[in-house]
Amino acid sequence: MTRRRQFRPPAALTAGMLAVALLSGCGGERGAPDATPDATAGGSVDQSPDPTTPEDPSRQGATSPDDEARTLGPGEVLTPDDAGAVLRLAPGDEASMHLTPPWQDAVAEVADPAVVELVPVDHFADPGYAEYTVLAHTAGETTITVEGPDGELVQFAVTVED
Repeated sequence: MTRRRQFRPPAALTAGMLAVALLSGCGGERGAPDATPDATAGGSVDQSPDPTTPEDPSRQGATSPDDEARTLGPGEVLTPDDAGAVLRLAPGDEASMHLTPPWQDAVAEVADPAVVELVPVDHFADPGYAEYTVLAHTAGETTITVEGPDGELVQFAVTVED
């Protein structure tokens, strides 16, 4: 009966791996008393917002009289959360609009189709939202209106400038 020889890595490789394992804890970031705990070190991270930092009102719809409408540009994605935003494009520019549940079956219309065109995007696999490409054609101003569930309306102002 032949005895199989067990694989043993070279001693230098074993020593190198041991050194890396021992030294990876050095540096003071993880596990240091003054460091913030994280999930990899066995702690937990508080993901709640800092109560002393004001939240971004443009994403919550809360605005003050001094605030201007949120401005979006080419390549950005409009969602129902961006209601009241202004989309600024140049002729030939594109942006996207994603309508997530419960808005995915909503009807989207453009007041002046000569300024911008809404092109529905057909996906091979359902991504869980309806998508439109917003194509800027000529200079002008128009409004995209989405009539959603229960007749709720969301509007975006679109300005196309040369």
